[in-house]
Order: sequence, then structure tokens, then C-alpha cells
Amino acid sequence: MKEMQQHREELASYEDEVQRLIETFQEIVPLRQSRERLRNPVDAIAIYKYSANNININRDEVVTVKDNKPKGMEVHN
Repeated sequence: MKEMQQHREELASYEDEVQRLIETFQEIVPLRQSRERLRNPVDAIAIYKYSANNININRDEVVTVKDNKPKGMEVHN
């Protein structure tokens, strides 16, 4: 009995995570649009943590994409 309750709780936590992912993925910009040259800077939400020499971005942090050139994006936080 106790084992079944643990399984139910585990499934409930997965259900919450799946719902969060569904909501998140509804906001993702299609790849075609991400390849188009930006006319103006746009705000974006980081989907993972990133760290480089001069910048640290945390997951879910709002950043401004100033340029999305093929060699790499210019991002400011």
C-alpha cells in the first residue's frame, strides 16, 4: 500500500513537470524566425544556463538579443 502511494506521488510530480513543459514550449520561437535578421533588439527568456568569459546567463533569465548573426548572438542581460 505504501509503495503504491509513493508511485502516485511520483506520477503527480511528473504530471506537474509535463504541464510546465507544455506551457513553456508554446512560447518557443520557431526556428525559421530565429534565423531571420533582427530589425530591433528583442527580449528573450534563457532556456538553459550559459557562462562565457564576459557574461553569465541563468535559466529563465530575461535577456535582450541585439543581433542574431550566424556566428553567434549578441546578448545582454
